[in-house]
Amino acid sequence: MTASNAATSRSQPVTRAARNPRKEVTKMIKKIQEMLFSGRKPVRDSPRKFNGELLDGHREDAYLLLHQQIRGLS
Repeated sequence: MTASNAATSRSQPVTRAARNPRKEVTKMIKKIQEMLFSGRKPVRDSPRKFNGELLDGHREDAYLLLHQQIRGLS
């Protein structure tokens, strides 16, 4: 063993974080997200149904308000 090899082998050991810090940060973020969001339940079990009548009602209301505003400007 040469003097230079002995000096490098006695230096501080290389940790996983020192080799690839970005990978370690990504792993830690994923672990935190799992802990925070694993207990959450979905809001609905089934998808919402489209309500055409409600859409038509809102469309008519918006149409009336728009024309009332236009009439008020003239």
